[in-house]
Amino acid sequence: MKQNEAGKYRQIVEALLKLLGDIDRRISSIDRALKSISNASDEIKKLALKGRSIASGDILLEMNTADETIKAEQDAHADN
Repeated sequence: MKQNEAGKYRQIVEALLKLLGDIDRRISSIDRALKSISNASDEIKKLALKGRSIASGDILLEMNTADETIKAEQDAHADN
């Protein structure tokens, strides 16, 4: 293999490695964003359930956390 060809292949390999590094960083960023969205979605679901419970009169304790409200509603429905 000639020296020129080796240099060209080396440049191609370095460019590909840089691209792979960029892709890896973007994948990590997307993973973090998806985790944040998932956590927010879970919290929204909890708060929506709490709102429905309060609105329907099943639960009158507005100071409960979302988790406590969900547990109280589950207990109330289990008794019925």
